[in-house]
Amino acid sequence: MGKIRNLLFMLLGIVVWYACTDDNEQGGSKPIAAGTYSSDLLLATEQGGGSQVSTRGLNKVDGYFTSDYPYDYIYIHSADDDTESEGHKFLRIPLQDVVFCDGCQGIHLEMEVHDEASGGGYTITNKAGESITLAEDESVYFSTISSSYWQAKVESASPVTGSDVFIQDNDVNAELLRSVNTYTKEDLVALLSEAEPEIPMGRHCTAFRVYFMFTDFDMFGGNLTTVAGWNSVWNSMLGGSGGDAYSPEHFYIKLYLGPNFTSEYNVYRDDVTDVDAKGFYVTNEQQYAPFELSTFTAESGTSGSVAYGGYGYLTDYSNYLIAPLNTHLSADDFSLYVFVKYAEDPNQVSEDFLTSDEGAKWFQLQVPSMTLQTNRVHFIVLQVDMKNLDVFAQGQTTDTRAITGLEEIKVENYKVLNIE
Repeated sequence: MGKIRNLLFMLLGIVVWYACTDDNEQGGSKPIAAGTYSSDLLLATEQGGGSQVSTRGLNKVDGYFTSDYPYDYIYIHSADDDTESEGHKFLRIPLQDVVFCDGCQGIHLEMEVHDEASGGGYTITNKAGESITLAEDESVYFSTISSSYWQAKVESASPVTGSDVFIQDNDVNAELLRSVNTYTKEDLVALLSEAEPEIPMGRHCTAFRVYFMFTDFDMFGGNLTTVAGWNSVWNSMLGGSGGDAYSPEHFYIKLYLGPNFTSEYNVYRDDVTDVDAKGFYVTNEQQYAPFELSTFTAESGTSGSVAYGGYGYLTDYSNYLIAPLNTHLSADDFSLYVFVKYAEDPNQVSEDFLTSDEGAKWFQLQVPSMTLQTNRVHFIVLQVDMKNLDVFAQGQTTDTRAITGLEEIKVENYKVLNIE
């Protein structure tokens, strides 16, 4: 009797196994049918965080990233970190009006799934007839650049630290976005089958504007905005006269911002290629620029707003430094390195004077409370008491330290007005 019961259980198990197998073959794991799949897709970009003071992408007036996609094209990539010479595949797809969204723009994606007889895999084609073919097991992602690597424009090495120095380039230093998801063949077919499909895009860069000013904290309370006022402070510093010889036009400046920037960013892996590498962005293509009036108005909860002013450097209006960050480095290291030169005759300034560090004095200001959060616009506003510039006056003794032929000023009395 027991043998018969065991035999019945075994037969029942075979029946159940067969039923489940048959159900799987006819259910959700059914192979994707060969053929052409197409649809319009929206590009949904995350908006920048924070309340700091983006039209499309970056709002250059108020200074924050928006949820609007900033370009009129996108690239679809094979999901690997190979270079093009190593076999990386990519295809540029232009934006166009989306049929299911009035006034919206997105992309039209056309995908042909091949049958097994022709080798399997799938091909994606744009309107120009250009295409990439991917193997059955290859996935894809979307990004705003054609390469699988973002690369900074490296100029030289920092005169203080020896780290890489990067030159801002509008084509390179632009918003870098990548699709939040990576898509298999099956994922793409499912996406194209949705009623209103969209591709979530994540922003993998940070933007900066810098206001740096030498000012007077005593007589003008940090809001020095005239050459006459500047010269008056210098007259006081020199014992009564001679301030005109140190008016703002006699001083030149360049800034290094870092070292938390990277020379290369792996877009596929969403990370820097060298976690230990340090890099700086430099102003004005590493040339000294004459002091200019720099002003900043900060909102105050009690008095409405407070104006600050001085002479030094400010990022040009609507010009933001946009770049990926090396988030493996400590935010506590983020600093502004200030280099200043004095010209006895500002009307006789040579090219060598503008490009050489000879005669320059420098100091480092650590940027406190810095965050390396991406998808954010940072306003860095710093004031240094102009009395620190008395080291340029004739007959002055300096408390300096020589590094690579440069002199470091021991700066005292500075203010951080805004870090966002």
